[in-house]
Amino acid sequence: MISITEDSEFMTNLLPANPVPAGNRFVAIKDAQSNPAVVAIGQDQELNLIIQKNGVPVLVDYGKLCGLQGNVLAFDVYQDIYLNLWFVIATDAGNNQSSLYLLVNIPASSILEPSQDSIIKSGLVFNTIHGIYMARIPTSTAWVLGG
Repeated sequence: MISITEDSEFMTNLLPANPVPAGNRFVAIKDAQSNPAVVAIGQDQELNLIIQKNGVPVLVDYGKLCGLQGNVLAFDVYQDIYLNLWFVIATDAGNNQSSLYLLVNIPASSILEPSQDSIIKSGLVFNTIHGIYMARIPTSTAWVLGG
């Protein structure tokens, strides 16, 4: 009998620096060419995107790119079968409160240039959010965030 065993480990640090500190949340996604990319909370509580650009991994402050305000407390990302991305991100709004952002239906091909229409900020603040976990999103969902 032949037994084949495969052992692998996902590399969390694609850059020489430390963009994904040990213990911080990260999510693996695919770019438009189905290459792996990583979304993570960085050392300074920013939302980082590590993605290949011209074959070289680059670190992007994705929160800044999307206009998020405050330190990132929690996030989750869902990628559908068409490689479109859906983000939910909680940021620190001060006084033990959080702001909530949705980044909806962002094509992988424009992840570095998200449409402002795809970035939704809640009109409400919430008690401090410590974790966000998403499930599959139906295609007919209407987004309603108070305010």
